[in-house]
Amino acid sequence: MKFFSAVLVFISVAVCDAELNLEAADGEDVTISFNSDELNRADQVKITFTRQSQKSLIAQYCRCAHCGDCSVVETPGVLLRVEEGTLILQDVRSRSSGVYEAKIIAGNIVSQMKVTLVVNKPPQTSIISNPPNSSESHRLHVLVPALVVFILGVLGVYLLYKWKRGCEPAADAEAAGDPV
Repeated sequence: MKFFSAVLVFISVAVCDAELNLEAADGEDVTISFNSDELNRADQVKITFTRQSQKSLIAQYCRCAHCGDCSVVETPGVLLRVEEGTLILQDVRSRSSGVYEAKIIAGNIVSQMKVTLVVNKPPQTSIISNPPNSSESHRLHVLVPALVVFILGVLGVYLLYKWKRGCEPAADAEAAGDPV
């Protein structure tokens, strides 16, 4: 009789598996949807994270919080929203890469969903800024001396004109015999 009841329990437990692969950039928020029919009547939802053969429970929901075998688990940066059927991973980094597994337990029905997340590091940016544009600095090196020569030329012509004009009346006065 024990064997028959064990077989009956084994048959009455339904297990559904689904797997999904996601990619994200370093620093992004990732939303994983695990909405299923069983979620509305779930007694318990467990989210585990596996990386390099180390599995850890990162979030857990219990409909019956005072039940002995279930206690709520919360992890910073991990938001479990059972009402919406989502798991939000905030500010993911390369250490967030791994397998996330949602196990939804509703009576004898167990649904599982596995998501493999790969977080890509951003491309390396150069710390050295672009060198100054040499054509712009070359233009300044040519324009400044040309401007100085032009100003000196105009000033020279003006002074030469004034000097020449200042000498002419004295020459006319000597020719006329007028004392200056």
